[in-house]
Amino acid sequence: MKKVLFILPFVVGVLSCSSNAESQEEREADSNPVTLNTEKDKLSYALGAMDAKKIFESNPNGTRLDQGMLYEGYSNGFKDGISSDPNGEDMQNISKLFGPQGMDFDTIYLLEGSRSYGLLTASMLYQSLAQVSEVESIETEMLFRGFRDGLNKVDSALSEADKRTVIETFGRRVQEKMMAEQQTKLTEIELSEAADWMKIKAINGIQELDQGVYLETLKKGSGEFPTATSDVEASYILSNLKGEVQQRSSDFGENFKTNLQGVVQGWTIGFQSMQKGGKYKLYIPGKMGYGEETLVFEIEVFDVGPAGSIAPPRQ
Repeated sequence: MKKVLFILPFVVGVLSCSSNAESQEEREADSNPVTLNTEKDKLSYALGAMDAKKIFESNPNGTRLDQGMLYEGYSNGFKDGISSDPNGEDMQNISKLFGPQGMDFDTIYLLEGSRSYGLLTASMLYQSLAQVSEVESIETEMLFRGFRDGLNKVDSALSEADKRTVIETFGRRVQEKMMAEQQTKLTEIELSEAADWMKIKAINGIQELDQGVYLETLKKGSGEFPTATSDVEASYILSNLKGEVQQRSSDFGENFKTNLQGVVQGWTIGFQSMQKGGKYKLYIPGKMGYGEETLVFEIEVFDVGPAGSIAPPRQ
């Protein structure tokens, strides 16, 4: 099972922010002390403050950004519930402000560039939270207050150590949740596959071969059987256990020609029980295929021969 890591979306870009005029409402909010009553409040404040800190640290020119427009982009962006990247105009605004290499600063684009970057920052945070179904873990007003306090460098409602602790605790909780969800999904898949394999094993005339490979004869052949080193020419249709077609040999314009030493183990095992001229269904467990889900091949065998007689030499 792959390990899932929750990565907080701090922008490693070329931007930061500067002091500028705020609305009366914002000035009044800034003058009021912050009360963090719940863990949700603390997490939200910490995420906002650390988003702002990362913006400050990203580029020497960052302190010249317009704080009011940066905050407006951030708060409006998150409130709108951004679920995709900012549009092309926003990215152009940022590029115009900082230049293609991120080292310029064209004040003509100060206001729109600042706002667009605030929106970009909010977008990255929102998307990261949405991907792990944690948007509801954030109290937006505390997020915005933390971000604004961070811009003003007065984000002292939590110490730096407490901010890190809150965010790291949240990250561990999300990681544990994601791992549990993955394990649940794997268990569901395993149970589903187990039921499917019971049906496969109950097919009339089914043959159990080595290593959990099963063979169903659809049409009996009359020619020779391949060996583990034979060349074969065949057509196939690859499906999953649900019957969904994944691939056809006809997709490549001709029959499939190969030596049985150059295929997955399930094929090498299965073909040795197929006769030239026959048609079969081959059921291969993941460990004998590509290491993932069960493979179901419908195969028609057209020719069998010694190595080098049918298949092109292996490169």
